[in-house]
Amino acid sequence: MAFSRSLQRSVLALLASLFLVTAARGEETALRILVRADDAKFIGSGVDGLYVTVRNTDSGQLLGSGRIEGGTGDTPALMSEPQRRGHSVVTDDAASLALTLDLDRPTRVTVDVTGPQASAQGRQQLTTSLWLLPGQDRASRPLVLHLNGLLVDLAALESGPDTLAVTAEVAMLCGCTISKDGPWRADDYRVRAVVYQEGERIAEAPLAFTGETSRYAVTLPRPEGNGLVLELQALQLSTGNAGVHRTTLFP
Repeated sequence: MAFSRSLQRSVLALLASLFLVTAARGEETALRILVRADDAKFIGSGVDGLYVTVRNTDSGQLLGSGRIEGGTGDTPALMSEPQRRGHSVVTDDAASLALTLDLDRPTRVTVDVTGPQASAQGRQQLTTSLWLLPGQDRASRPLVLHLNGLLVDLAALESGPDTLAVTAEVAMLCGCTISKDGPWRADDYRVRAVVYQEGERIAEAPLAFTGETSRYAVTLPRPEGNGLVLELQALQLSTGNAGVHRTTLFP
């Protein structure tokens, strides 16, 4: 009888251990994350993607991470066709990050997105939280986030004896370009150059669209002295998307 009770206890202990291991493993929970630029397309490989972390909101435990990569998606579906309730504009090739999380109970997760990685000064950060249920499918019904801003860069700087010619390159966060008659029209943007000296504004002027894709230019009187900083400011009038690029002059 003693042997039987000992065996019984061993079997129960084994079953309990198996139960705990199974419970610890949880269920595979699919999560696909996409980020769309405001008034534009999905942000992906064209601008070196975005970096994503997913954490348990309560414990801070890292559940998954990676880079959003891929294409910008279907232009007509995203920019021209009416958006109907229940209709997804997400295509298989649209830039995304697919994760499989191991959840053993309903979990509130925090998703943190940083990018685009191609532009240090155009990089934005977005954080959101949501509940996920074990085994829930958030791959076929993905999480789509929206990121505000513009990419602004100094495309050319030519210094003459008395002048400073400045050319800026402005684009949507997805890398989508600006043109005279395209989906992103040049006259919807205001671009300015501001020159600071030791923190004081000493000159500014608007840049005009050159006719070349995403390029705006102006020629300023050449500033003199030390501590000069050129700031390029861009604003999309219809949406409020904005971006800034700063560079030191004549270091």
